[in-house]
Amino acid sequence: MRIVYNIAGMYRPSGMEKVLTDKANWLARHGYEVTIITTEQNGRPDAFVLDDTISRRDLAIGYEDNNGGSLWDKVIHYPKKQYLHRKRLTQVLSEIRPDITVSMFCNDVNLIPQIKCTGKKVLEVHFSRYKRLQYGRKGLWGLVDRIRSNNEIQLVKKYDRFVTLTGEDRSLWGDVPGICTIPNGIRLPELMPDTERDSTVIAVGRYMQQKGLDRMIDAW
Repeated sequence: MRIVYNIAGMYRPSGMEKVLTDKANWLARHGYEVTIITTEQNGRPDAFVLDDTISRRDLAIGYEDNNGGSLWDKVIHYPKKQYLHRKRLTQVLSEIRPDITVSMFCNDVNLIPQIKCTGKKVLEVHFSRYKRLQYGRKGLWGLVDRIRSNNEIQLVKKYDRFVTLTGEDRSLWGDVPGICTIPNGIRLPELMPDTERDSTVIAVGRYMQQKGLDRMIDAW
């Protein structure tokens, strides 16, 4: 079986990249043909080690070149880059002919349903339903965030399966066909407890409501 994952890049030492690395490695070691397609890798090394059998294709779109710029800068350049992205992605998928094409909800999310290719199309969301609104941006950016958040409901319906991380987040998407919940997996290292000193607990993450660090404090 041929499985293709689409993600912006694998160079960030972040959660989504780590989860994808673990899944792709497991699939590759169990005989699946795995390809990871990126748009922003640009020759940078991966943050986590991928199995040698996993194929890599970088489309070199450069969406991130416009990050931090004005809204008008993105309005001008985004359609051109979407056109280029669709053209290159269509070519790669026609070559691979995947049984399953997976979007990690990056800039490919609008394009994959439009591309005629073999197999099923799966969408994974690795952040909360209202992520865009949690930043609380004002003015035109805030309006764009609200419009995009509302439009995503119709977008996810175009996929054969839609995967959320938690049951709570699944409920926020409503009655979407093909929706399911698959929590992130983790790999636990074999650690021996240190009995010679008091324990210290460290949590690392963005200081946002969705990370629930306040609950961790109460738990400990």
